[in-house]
Amino acid sequence: MLMKNTEALLAKLTLELGYSDDASHVAYSNGVPIGKALVNAKRGYVGELKSVRGIDVKVVGISELYGLPFMTFTLPNAAPRPTATPVTLTPIGGGLSVFDTTQPFPATDLLRDDTGGVSYYYFRDRTGTSADPYRPIAPRQTIDVSSGTALPRGVVFLGGSYSETPFTPRLSVPATEETGGTPSYLNHAFTPTRPVALNQLSGDTLVTTPFQYLSNASGTGGSARLFGSVHSRLYYSDKTGASALADAPLLQNVMVSQDPGTGHLVVSAVASYDADPGISDVWLSYTDTAAATRLWQSIPMHGGTPTVRETVNGVATGYLATFTADVAPGSDPFAMRFMIQAVGGAALVRVASNNGLLYRLEAATQAPPTTSTSLFVSAPATATYRGTLTVTAKLSTGAGALAGKTVDFKFGGTKKSALTVLVGTDAISTATQRTRQRRQRRGHGQAGADEHHSPDAERPPVLGQRLHRHAQDRRRDAERPARRAPRPPGRRQRHDARDADRLRGPDRARHARLRRSRRGPLHGHDQLPADSALRQRDRADRARRRRRGRGRRADRSQSHAGRSDDADGAGDADVTGDTRRAARGHGRG
Repeated sequence: MLMKNTEALLAKLTLELGYSDDASHVAYSNGVPIGKALVNAKRGYVGELKSVRGIDVKVVGISELYGLPFMTFTLPNAAPRPTATPVTLTPIGGGLSVFDTTQPFPATDLLRDDTGGVSYYYFRDRTGTSADPYRPIAPRQTIDVSSGTALPRGVVFLGGSYSETPFTPRLSVPATEETGGTPSYLNHAFTPTRPVALNQLSGDTLVTTPFQYLSNASGTGGSARLFGSVHSRLYYSDKTGASALADAPLLQNVMVSQDPGTGHLVVSAVASYDADPGISDVWLSYTDTAAATRLWQSIPMHGGTPTVRETVNGVATGYLATFTADVAPGSDPFAMRFMIQAVGGAALVRVASNNGLLYRLEAATQAPPTTSTSLFVSAPATATYRGTLTVTAKLSTGAGALAGKTVDFKFGGTKKSALTVLVGTDAISTATQRTRQRRQRRGHGQAGADEHHSPDAERPPVLGQRLHRHAQDRRRDAERPARRAPRPPGRRQRHDARDADRLRGPDRARHARLRRSRRGPLHGHDQLPADSALRQRDRADRARRRRRGRGRRADRSQSHAGRSDDADGAGDADVTGDTRRAARGHGRG
């Protein structure tokens, strides 16, 4: 039986109530305070996680104590709290230290359950398991790696032994109100990519998952990797300045090639890092998936001469360097898999694993053979205006004509395509296009010039041309008899409302009465008797206003025509002096 989530938290609470000392190894004086026991249980629960999920936040949040937290619980025979193995650090310079650890996982401690046709691995005490929702259940082990002098900031997976076996995983399916069968699990690479992770949520713990799984194409089964041992290195830092905030180096342009002389596989990668704190180590981890004994191994990569990535005020703040390493392949070079881990000067680690698929030697693909072709185009030297232009193209190779290929023809902005057809011994394609002449712009040349411009003028004066046309339009409007366009249906009410808005006092009231008299019962108003005198007076007023408006428009048209003619030197003789002066002033402006 597996205990997860709240069950695992309550199991830790039970253990806390049975200890004789607290987390600092100070003995309790009068039993275990239940409030402190719950806090320690929550810290232990979070400290064993590889990553925090929503369900973990809920488990810690809803677990509350109802009662006084200083109430104590005493067992007759309290057990001492287990002590962590002390961590011995090895300085490597630059404010960094390392701690190497190897965790064995013998088959006697790592057991397998095959109940119901699905399987999962677990430790003998059944307490260390990882059960993410809808993921395979996997074994998990945590160890305390705290140090009183430095802070662990990164971990590198250096190697370990493993074996592969066919496997159908048991998934961790949450219990919900909806019923349904167990879903299938499908992935494309062995997960997790690295079996180690650093947890700093509550203390400093190293979380190791000695299990990886890769499903088949349908998700009904797959292969499991079970580690017999895991070797890792933790990097510690005692930096406290601005360099402690620097990120891990970036890894890019990873390439795997084979040396034709030695046959070794050469792996290279470009690392981008900050000048302060720089870069500490770059590791190449590899495994031979075709070997009888499966091992992960790691070797350091050597960097070349760095180049300046960026500068600030003439000072280099970042560098680029290429790191390389070569590995002797096994029986099959294409079965080798690689992963790169870079450690920055602040002890943070960056992993390049090709999204979990790992890097490998790719088989060289042979490019298809190319054939040189020749294209001969023939077109007439002249063409008839608004006629048809025919262009012929002949496509051939060294072996002869090349038929059935597409040839593109471009006529100005028009593009046409035609297939080559075998005509005799030649492959010919033909395209036709109607010829046309561009229209000349108005005002350019003699054909498009206005009457008042000389034929040899290159460009007419724009201002004089506009004034002349304006005068002609005004004169034409003045000579045209004034006619009033028939009023379309439905505009009578709008005109009446407009005229009424222009009136004031008694006239406005009179128009209001007149409009009401025209409405019928359908408009929601009472029908008033028609007043013939008011109607006749209203029509006379509108006619008088229309005549007055036409007279004003005619006067304005004649005045504009006189000013325009005088500005062009062709005005009438009876134009007044004021009009001439205004026209001359307008022309000068």
